[in-house]
Amino acid sequence: MLRLQRELKRQCVCASNAVAQMARRPEFVCGAIAVICTLLTLRFALSRAKDVVKMPPPPVRFFSPNSPVIDLYMGQLDQVERYCHISEVSVVLFYAPWCGESISVKGEIDQVARKLRKQVLFLAVNCWWHQGKCRKQMNLFYYPVIHLYQRRFGPIEYKGPLTAAYIHNFIRRVMSPLQYIATHSILLDFLSHYEPGVLGYFEFNASPQPPGYLTLYISALHALKRDHHGTIRFGVITSKQVAKEISVTKPGTIYMHRHFNSSLITEVVLKYHNCNNSKSVQHILQYMEQTEQADREDQSSDSSPHAVEPFFQTLKSCCNTVVLPQWHSITQTHNICELCINQTVGIRPSVVHIPECNFMEMEAALDSFYLREQMFFHLQSSTVECSNFLSYYSPFNYYTACCRTFSNSFKSELFSNAEHKSGVISHSSLPHIEDRAPILDHSQIRITGLSCNTNKTLNFYMLDSNLHWRFATRLGANESAQVQEFATIVDLWHEVHYVLDQKQLLDKSSIENIIKNYSRTYSPLNRHLIAGSKSQTQEEYLIAEVTTQTFDRIVLDTEKNVLLLYYTQWCGFCTVLNHVFIQVARLFHVNDGIIIARINVAKNDLPWEYMVDRFPTILFFPSNRKDWSVKYPEDLPLTVPNLVRFILLHSSQLVRDPFRACNPDCIQKAAGLQKDRIIQLESEIERLRAEMQALHQAEKQLASQLSVTRQEEHQLKLHNYALQEQNEELKHHNEKLQELYNQRNAELAETAEKLGEIVTVSEKLLNENILLKTYMASIEELEENTYPSSTPLPIEDSGLTSTCSENDAEPFSNSDTSAL
Repeated sequence: MLRLQRELKRQCVCASNAVAQMARRPEFVCGAIAVICTLLTLRFALSRAKDVVKMPPPPVRFFSPNSPVIDLYMGQLDQVERYCHISEVSVVLFYAPWCGESISVKGEIDQVARKLRKQVLFLAVNCWWHQGKCRKQMNLFYYPVIHLYQRRFGPIEYKGPLTAAYIHNFIRRVMSPLQYIATHSILLDFLSHYEPGVLGYFEFNASPQPPGYLTLYISALHALKRDHHGTIRFGVITSKQVAKEISVTKPGTIYMHRHFNSSLITEVVLKYHNCNNSKSVQHILQYMEQTEQADREDQSSDSSPHAVEPFFQTLKSCCNTVVLPQWHSITQTHNICELCINQTVGIRPSVVHIPECNFMEMEAALDSFYLREQMFFHLQSSTVECSNFLSYYSPFNYYTACCRTFSNSFKSELFSNAEHKSGVISHSSLPHIEDRAPILDHSQIRITGLSCNTNKTLNFYMLDSNLHWRFATRLGANESAQVQEFATIVDLWHEVHYVLDQKQLLDKSSIENIIKNYSRTYSPLNRHLIAGSKSQTQEEYLIAEVTTQTFDRIVLDTEKNVLLLYYTQWCGFCTVLNHVFIQVARLFHVNDGIIIARINVAKNDLPWEYMVDRFPTILFFPSNRKDWSVKYPEDLPLTVPNLVRFILLHSSQLVRDPFRACNPDCIQKAAGLQKDRIIQLESEIERLRAEMQALHQAEKQLASQLSVTRQEEHQLKLHNYALQEQNEELKHHNEKLQELYNQRNAELAETAEKLGEIVTVSEKLLNENILLKTYMASIEELEENTYPSSTPLPIEDSGLTSTCSENDAEPFSNSDTSAL
């Protein structure tokens, strides 16, 4: 602003100097001053036309003052590092105040902070404030961002669900990345629950941080950076006796444990995709079944003698029963052993599962068993005693023998039961377990390798019910279920899905059964139909609300004519038809033979033969002939008279002879009902006529308003044309003014140039004038000196003299002037 004022002042001074020089030509001076002042005024006005942006207001607190979260709402990123050094574990939330996710996670973070405020420091930084350091130094592409710092390690970004439970669990994992195992029970709990697990054995007697401990600790934190679910668990064994149980004796040893029993789906999926009978997959499945059986035995262990008897009667495909007598022949006891092929040490034969039994392997097992026969002779135990021993043929194969001492009475009973089942009589030895095995039904579908034997191949997905239970409820799960477990098969190609009965226990066998039934050529599974909820009071309404459960009872009732409307809550045209259906329902409310109903297809599934492909759709189901259902014509306007004619037309048999098989009282009653119906119809017709008149009047009013609107529109168009013409004239006038302005500028420039020339000539004339005055003064002085005044001259002589002098002076003065 000051610069413009100085420029204006300088140009005015220049103009004043030019005016002073043109003092002798006032007509040019006035025009020049006017033009210069106009140009300066325009330049000054245009220089002030700049954009003005209002500064944003300063940020405010995002968390409440009572919250345990420290809110750095000015974006003070430099204070984060100072706060992180104070606490061992810190949680930093980078947020934007306008972000919906940031606003929703604020309450979750505040809830977690109130629980862990004594152990964890919670910080929140506004990374959207443009003057804050967080916005300038951190390039965040999304909000919110949660970082965790464990001492000087970090940041560990949390990318899990933004709910309090999951955030709390993740913070707990960062606080304690290692689980310390000091007892046998803690070790068993770690090995049975975590998949996979990394265990390190360290002795803390010599130093607080033995070699390798810090590396394991940092590795656990790095694993959390990669996987917020914490799939890999890390543990530290502090006892030498506990370490020996996993065959670890040297301190600093790291042990990797793989446990495949993380879910009941895992075993089913492995079997389903095991098309080539892979031995590695079979070993994994065997291990999972053994672990599951061992858990069941630990839970239902019984020390009574009879509890072990079914153990020996369990029929397995790769086991053999061996009876060993005692040393003395007079004893009445025998050792009965169950010998099984086992590639895993410590597994009882009741849980060994190998699909096919190799005869050569069993022979090798019997040879190895008989070579160690003496170790089983002296067994005197009423409980099962299991032993594992290596094969003599292969150093990698183990065999398991579980033995128990029985009396001869039990032996005879066992023989008789086996003979009854197998039909084989043998008095010398116990029947082979394979002889007692039931005959395999080859017609049944096996789950193993089923993905390669059917065209209905399945993909398996698992969802967290705590986060995605709404999807399960949409597919038919019980919303009020205490245990949120749900299994379903979704066939996208045929747009159907099959639900596992929720009254059934969700276990391995139930999942295998539904997969087998689905894979059959003619599947016995029934399509699951989602049904909406309906209150009992809806049956008393004029329009019956039909659901999936009540469809057969209401619509397919052979004694009723049913007019059914298919609608959805998101269909706008369906809402428009509500008043039409209500009026029709009032007309037929006195007739028990006709039902006006509707069904919300978005919340209720129906069999395919009763579904429609567009909304709204009206179907009429006549009585006694439901297969003759008729669709309301799409090209016919949906009005009350048209809908009544449609109903009467397709229920003509009922209307033509309504008094068939009626006694006089029935006829009289029906006649009264018909009169009431006629009266009601007449009143409805009168009301409809009144409505039609009102509609005609409204139509006339709308027509008049429309004509007025059209006139106004015409006037507006004319006015628009006039404005356009004025705009064109203004543009033309503006062009003329611009030309005149340019012409005046050129004339002023020419005038200024001429004024400069005039000034130069004026200066020359002034100089010549001064010289002439000087010259005349010198001549006068010379004349005075030549002709003194005291001597008078004669008249004749004086005249002659003056004449001569003038004649002589002219050439002299001309020559002098030209010289000058």
